[in-house]
Amino acid sequence: MIFDKLREKFIGEADPEERILDNLHPDFKIKDGPWRFNREPGPLRGFIVMKIRFGFDNASLLDGCPFVAKITINSDEAIRAGNIGLMYGTEKDKDALIEWAKKFPYSELIEGLDYEGVSTPDSKVSVLKK
Repeated sequence: MIFDKLREKFIGEADPEERILDNLHPDFKIKDGPWRFNREPGPLRGFIVMKIRFGFDNASLLDGCPFVAKITINSDEAIRAGNIGLMYGTEKDKDALIEWAKKFPYSELIEGLDYEGVSTPDSKVSVLKK
């Protein structure tokens, strides 16, 4: 991160991947490493029990996303899309998360997350759309 800022200051150019991420969607501006969040996930920690993993090429599918979500450039060869994202929710959000997941060319529901919203060996993965 510091190197990227120095590079931009002294060479006059930002990392091309950073530029792509910064402009992927106007609602996703909160940086966390290679991810861009649409809002701070902090208040939901400990309550998030599931997430949707999705692949997409058309970022406008994220317009009006009502869930805490993060997006990045896809590096998973199993998902045929240029970008990938995760949307997080509580048990009461399950039906709405699944409905949102149907918008994307690829999506899966992951249940049984740890306190931080991370998958565990016991997490259950259900592919919703291939």
